[in-house]
Amino acid sequence: MVIADDEELEWTKRVLATTQSFAATHGYFVSRMQPRMHAYHLDDDALLRSCNLFLEALPGNSPRGKSSPVRDPDRLKHFYGKEQDLRVRYVRELKALDHDRARDDEYALEFLEEKK
Repeated sequence: MVIADDEELEWTKRVLATTQSFAATHGYFVSRMQPRMHAYHLDDDALLRSCNLFLEALPGNSPRGKSSPVRDPDRLKHFYGKEQDLRVRYVRELKALDHDRARDDEYALEFLEEKK
């Protein structure tokens, strides 16, 4: 799972601890964690980081099945908060034709003043 993981924010540590505790009480353990793997540009926190958290069933605990996409529209309502329904299925990267150069809209040139 992808979950908030930011050294600067106390609430992310509480979310991680709660998630790990919930998993442990339901027969799972954290098998691997990739800390601060992702960065997001959210309106309310432009520098938020998150991690990949891998859970596995403890021996003798049979997993309840694979997760499936949410299909119930009521569960999508307010998915990201009030008035922020989940509407996007995929975010697809648009490949640039020239991978060795930045696009013109990614930078601005500021020239040195010429000597007269």
